Amino acid sequence: MMLSSRRRLQGRMLLLLVAVVAVSFGAWLPWEYPSSSMLYKFGIDRDILTLGKSAGVAAIVLMGLQILFIARFTMIERLVGYDRMVRIHRMVGITIVALAVMHPLLVFSIDDVATIPVKWEYWPEILGGGLLISLSIYAAIAYGRSFSRIPYHYWKWMHQAGAIVLVVTSLVHVYYVTDSYHSGVPLVFLVCVGIVVVVCWGWILFRPFMDGEKHEVVSLTRVGPAARELRLRPLGNPIRHAPGQFAYINVTDGPIPSEPHPFTISSSPGADTLRFVIRCCGDWTNRVGQLRVGDTVQVSGPYGMFSPEAYGCEAGYVCIAGGVGITPMLSMIENMDELSPPLHLVWSNRTVEDAFAREELKEHALRLHQLDVTHVFSRDATSVDNEYTGRVNHDLLDRVLAEVPLSDSLFFVCGPQPFMESVQRTLSEMGVPPSQIVTEEFGF
Repeated sequence: MMLSSRRRLQGRMLLLLVAVVAVSFGAWLPWEYPSSSMLYKFGIDRDILTLGKSAGVAAIVLMGLQILFIARFTMIERLVGYDRMVRIHRMVGITIVALAVMHPLLVFSIDDVATIPVKWEYWPEILGGGLLISLSIYAAIAYGRSFSRIPYHYWKWMHQAGAIVLVVTSLVHVYYVTDSYHSGVPLVFLVCVGIVVVVCWGWILFRPFMDGEKHEVVSLTRVGPAARELRLRPLGNPIRHAPGQFAYINVTDGPIPSEPHPFTISSSPGADTLRFVIRCCGDWTNRVGQLRVGDTVQVSGPYGMFSPEAYGCEAGYVCIAGGVGITPMLSMIENMDELSPPLHLVWSNRTVEDAFAREELKEHALRLHQLDVTHVFSRDATSVDNEYTGRVNHDLLDRVLAEVPLSDSLFFVCGPQPFMESVQRTLSEMGVPPSQIVTEEFGF
């Protein structure tokens, strides 16, 4: 089910309000409920020390909100959208580290850290120092994942487990480092944050076993040099998805480890089977070929707002895809009929062999007069009409979109991260506002 733009905006504003109130309330507590040690602080020293404590509590609240976001509650995902949630998750992560660093800098600008003896009775303060070091390492690993050789499923497990450990340990630190959280409103606040974190973590752990519908593998074929097409038939209730949405696949009965992975549904909503085109580029995806017809797969979803149904645009759509990023567009095109708005597709691949849906798109172009397909190959030369050699840049888009009303069209961009960033910059240079560019990115 896709929510209307108005309902999504209202929901986002409500979520933002809840987040702002939670963080503000946490930051306000040290001012309203000072610890007994604050009785001996006056003037600017008292304010700086309190500000440092506020920064620490705000960081903890934001960590709790981070776990709430990655828990993939359906309503939150429908309101915010997966791609936007990934970006928010990263920005909030940077904010948490900044607040965590500010906390000791402000606190110890008044009380010299060198005056704290390394003794057992000062373990809450020592724990705080360890937390800051751990958080810094945790953030470095999170943001450096693309440069590391850690398998994704191990990284994901460490990332999620590390989050819960950091939040719980932070709550313990706050409770024992100051006496103001031993009773009353501050204690209730800490307990509430802890309950939210535990509930979200429980949902993350048990959702793969509770959520989704069982499907059966009906076919698995190689398409292109490094991709496979997987077709699944529902064994129970079929998933109702909009064109362009994605779902999580979890192999519950087969040779592949049981862990959910997100893939775009490339079949139309009315199809009898779910179609996924999976690029073999990681530990789990490289083993997809081991699946056999008849294996059972759990599918949960749908998710995402990378769909024309989420926006609506009478002037038409421009879809720009890189490699396997074509998959949501295939669902959109298959769902089109004679009354659908115009759709201009620009699909970039390295070679002709990589364009696994080339013939399929030709058939759709013959069926639909309002569909225009352009192929771009970065390594293969071509002399066929509507096929170009090179890259998707300003000159090429100027040429192939010459008749397209750019200011009125909605743009869908999907592919590798560098590709999407390059296309977004190019579209911006061409005068397309960011509000008319929709992207899809998997980042959790």
